[in-house]
Amino acid sequence: TTQHSTYDTVQIVGMAEQDENFNKESGVEGNGSDHLFYHIPLNGYDEKLVATAKIYYQTAPPKWMKEMFDEQTDEIDAFREMFLAADRNPILLKTNSIQVDEIMVGIDTPEETEEVPFLVNSFSNNGIFKIKSNQIHDIVINNLKGQFILKKLNQIGDYEIDLNASRGLYFITFYTKSGSFFTKRIVYY
Repeated sequence: TTQHSTYDTVQIVGMAEQDENFNKESGVEGNGSDHLFYHIPLNGYDEKLVATAKIYYQTAPPKWMKEMFDEQTDEIDAFREMFLAADRNPILLKTNSIQVDEIMVGIDTPEETEEVPFLVNSFSNNGIFKIKSNQIHDIVINNLKGQFILKKLNQIGDYEIDLNASRGLYFITFYTKSGSFFTKRIVYY
């Protein structure tokens, strides 16, 4: 967290400083998570897709060593030799795949036989979207660039959201109390 005693040496820098959900859950720091959104043009391709994510770990990436290796001392030279002789390949920690369709995306996407917990009127010409839900949830809306637009907590039932933003493509993410989430694209034209 920004209040940690070592924050001066492990600061959050760059775009993460402006990221509304980086390392935060309901505004509280320190959970180590982030929500990322990707927009991949399909150029008319409308078949089902599978998205695969792979998480790699590398103890000391070469770019982190560059500043030190620009210097020369007996200790740095000895470490450089050991570093260059070591296996520095990143280690695959985890792989996960999900089937992606136009309606619903998420780590815990419901099976086709299950009732879909969230329904959204996904096209609007007035910026108002109608939502129906059978379970308590929080929502976060981001624009195409991933910028935060709106957040509502503890929603359930039938309700409307006034996007109150410029026309474009947005992503609404539903977070359930069980920890799963679902993202749906919404178009304001």
